[in-house]
Amino acid sequence: WKVIHLVGQAGILHKHLPRPQVHFWDTETLDMIKTLDCPIVNPTLGGSTRVQDITSASLSPDRKRFIAGGPADQAWPDPWVHVFDYETGQEIECNKGHHGHVWDVAFAPDGETYASGADDGTIRIWKTDPSKTSE
Repeated sequence: WKVIHLVGQAGILHKHLPRPQVHFWDTETLDMIKTLDCPIVNPTLGGSTRVQDITSASLSPDRKRFIAGGPADQAWPDPWVHVFDYETGQEIECNKGHHGHVWDVAFAPDGETYASGADDGTIRIWKTDPSKTSE
């Protein structure tokens, strides 16, 4: 088990399984809140190969979405950052910008941005809502 990211009373706990899943736990009671399957398809392989694991995940402070990066165990690492709806587990966005496996993802405390770090030696900052303009 690996604690990935904690937000308030909800946390994400990740265990390497034969299929990619993200587990959400209450960090005070240690009760499992929910488990979501994340059927990520590796876009670098033409959309035909599902990833085998998720190496990092982060829950947004408003608990409306979570982000995930992975896997590292395939011949073609997934360089994309995947955004999921927290309620349904459906992928709602996929961001390309890295040229190597995404090892870590994390939301900023205000939830307006999130960061990802990858094998290519870069850290990318993404806007949660790209339509919003900075004031």
